[in-house]
Order: sequence, then structure tokens, then C-alpha cells
Amino acid sequence: MRRIALLGAGFSRNWGGFLADEAFGYLIGCPEVRADAAVQAALHRRRTAGGFESALSDIQGSYLHSKGATEKASLDRAQSAITSMFAAMDKGFAERPFEPQNDIAYLVRTFLAKFDAIYSLNQDCLPEIRYLNDNVMLGSSGKWAGWQLPGMRPVHDPNRDPLRPTPGKRTPDAANFRVAPNLQPFIKLHGSHNWIADGGDPLMILGANKSTSIAALDVLRWYLDLFGQEFDKPTRLMIIGYGFRDPHINENLLTAARAKRLELFLVDALGADALDQNNNTKRGAIYVRSEIDEILSPALIGTSNRSLLSTFNEDRTEHAKFMRFFD
Repeated sequence: MRRIALLGAGFSRNWGGFLADEAFGYLIGCPEVRADAAVQAALHRRRTAGGFESALSDIQGSYLHSKGATEKASLDRAQSAITSMFAAMDKGFAERPFEPQNDIAYLVRTFLAKFDAIYSLNQDCLPEIRYLNDNVMLGSSGKWAGWQLPGMRPVHDPNRDPLRPTPGKRTPDAANFRVAPNLQPFIKLHGSHNWIADGGDPLMILGANKSTSIAALDVLRWYLDLFGQEFDKPTRLMIIGYGFRDPHINENLLTAARAKRLELFLVDALGADALDQNNNTKRGAIYVRSEIDEILSPALIGTSNRSLLSTFNEDRTEHAKFMRFFD
């Protein structure tokens, strides 16, 4: 049985990354936002109803409806502010320790290297900055010869400051849509803020109609197919910090659970209650309880509501529970 991980914003939150609801506090202070009343209004309107991604969707919708120069300027400002937010997060990741202690058996890196594949919904570069390096090979006890971002290749950027923490840009490599068996695949299902499409546009999925946007991008469409194929056979999945707000992800999980092909370990501050979409902490949730909680709950083989930095520090009892996932 394959053992895979799915990372959401709650994973990066352990090292200071913003959750969707926290992004408002950063974006509302960006110069681009302060200069645009329409963007400010969208953020305020969506602060408790879907967050910054829904605000971006509203701004995108206004532009698509009008095709006006004013609406295009608002969209450009919103996207610029969001990109600066991810860059600020990356800078923070680079300036703080990744590991809470130095015992190799209890490193976060050692834990991550155990997965047969890691899927991420995050567009930040925490993995590239802190995990995707030679430690994948060293921490895997011979399982991996290294790591890969399948189907992507580096882009030479003569203007990039090599001292900046953010990794260099990448773009799709259509001739290499394959997963090398000896390299751990790290698959960013929604792209990344430092990825660019063939035409130079950002290769990053935010806002509404994610399925439509993904379908229009070959590499992300392939990624979603790979994720779905994981559940063609029984699979053990650890979800870390995902809020169950993306229908295209949820449908794969629900299909696998209905077919009894899913074993689920859930890491979330809410524990198993993260599955309850009627929970009053879940704003803008897509599914009602009967579709998420009742279908996925029987697939649970474990939960944790403690932070990763606690589990991989001195919390040996919780760590042992995590390691049971790989038995």
C-alpha cells in the first residue's frame, strides 16, 4: 500500500505561513491594495466569507465581465499583492529553523522522506527552501536518490539575486511529464508563486473555478490526474492542514472512501472535527457534513491536533502515533 501526504496551508503555518483567514491582515496593508478602493472593498467583503481567494475571484469576475482598464488595473494590483505575500512568507521561512531539535530519528525531514509521494496545495516555497535538497537522499535510508518537481524545469533568470531565499523560477517541461521512480515526487497541485507558464503568466491557481483553470494548464491537469490515480488501489493518506474547501480534491477523497480504498490520518488543529463542515470555524465551506464527515470519518486511522513543531520536538508519544502511519 502506498503512503502519500497532502499538505495544505496548515502545514506551512507551523513555520509562520499565513492561513487563508490570516492573509487579510497582510494584504490590506500592501501599497497596491491601499491604492485601489475596489481591491480593498473586495477584501473587506470577503474577510469572513471565503477569504482572500474569494476576494480575488470577485476582482477576476469584474474584469472578465467588463474587460475595462480600471478593472484590469485592480486585478494586477491584487495579484501583485498576493505575490508579495508569498515572497514575504518565503523570506520568513528562510530566517527561522526548520527543525525543532537535531536528533535524526525525530527530524521533520526524516518524516517527510518516508512518503512515496507528497502532494501540496500550497503556493509558497517552504519545501524548496527547507526540504528539497540533499537531505531527501540522506534522510531516506537509501529509499530515494533525490527529489523531483515532475514536469517542471528551472528557468535562467539573469536578474535574480542569488542571495534571495526564494528558489529560482520554473516553467513546464512538456517533454518530461513523467515521474522518475528513484526520486521522491513533490507535486504542487495548484502551482507555485515562482512558476511561470509558457506565455510568462504566473502558473498559480487561486480564486474560484480552480477546476477550469487547472484543466487549461497541461502540467496541473497531469498533476490532478496523478493524484486521482493514487486511489485506483488502496492508499494510506496523511492530510496535514487542509480545510476541505476544494471540490476537485474532495471528490477524489470521497470517491476513494466510498470504494473503501482510503485510509486517512488527519493532522489539523481541529482534529477529527476538521471534517465537520458545519463547524462554526469553517467559513465558506463547500460541503455539508453528510458528504465530508459521514463519508470520510469511517476511513480515519488516526488524527492529531498538535502542531508539527511540538510532535517533532519532545512529544515522543505523539511522534510514535505518527510513525504508526508507516507500519
